[in-house]
Amino acid sequence: MENVVLYKHGRLSIFVVVAMLVIAFRAAPSSAQLSASSAGFRSLTFTLSVPSRSFLLFEPVPVTITLENRTAQPVAAHAALSFSARTVEVLIQPEGISAYRVEQLSPVTFRGQVRPLTLPPGFREASTEPLILNLQKILPTPGKYGIQAVLRNLDDQEILSNVVAIEVVQPVGLDQLAHQFLTDSGKVDFFFVGGGVAGDPVRYDEYETFARIYQGTVYADYANLSLGQLHEARREIDTARTFFAKVTKRNEYAAQRAAEALKRLPAQ
Repeated sequence: MENVVLYKHGRLSIFVVVAMLVIAFRAAPSSAQLSASSAGFRSLTFTLSVPSRSFLLFEPVPVTITLENRTAQPVAAHAALSFSARTVEVLIQPEGISAYRVEQLSPVTFRGQVRPLTLPPGFREASTEPLILNLQKILPTPGKYGIQAVLRNLDDQEILSNVVAIEVVQPVGLDQLAHQFLTDSGKVDFFFVGGGVAGDPVRYDEYETFARIYQGTVYADYANLSLGQLHEARREIDTARTFFAKVTKRNEYAAQRAAEALKRLPAQ
């Protein structure tokens, strides 16, 4: 993870990226669009929020990013806020330590979803996704962390969100046992996105066993969610419904995705 420098602005700490990777994808807006974007992109309001609670060590952290045009003029930009579009970066700063950029936010990239748009006054778009990959690296220990998002425009301009603070705490009880299992397995980096489950029967059995033994933990919620999504993709509706129904409300993102799936599935 590359380090960034933390600058002070009044009483607010703002992360500034010192070195950025060159993003392979480059959209090609017209010169008129570029001109409008250069004039107005930084006038857009870009905010970040997270649930107001502490998070367990290695628990995925739901992040909501919102883009708004609160000005009186249309602004040329884009509204691709999904992590898979690779227009958003996330910076993290542990308390008392230099900030760093999260190297991978999504297991997939969909570059075609970035399109030049004219955002009218009153425009608002929000996206909620979890910090879910490589949690051993990006939120490695209990403690307090600052999180900030950066949105890059098609001409490589950027705007910074506000900084939010979270606290990561040590799990206890059954959560602690589930956490220890994940740590010992050495597979926690991609565990919460169902890495390898679809094509590997052994991996599937590991997920199913983990979800059953540690049912009710925030970690099992993501295993059940992954298994439900797999069976839904296979059109095995009854099995998918069973796994989705096991997802608890402890983690907001997992609970929302499971609830949406249960509404989406055909009636029994």
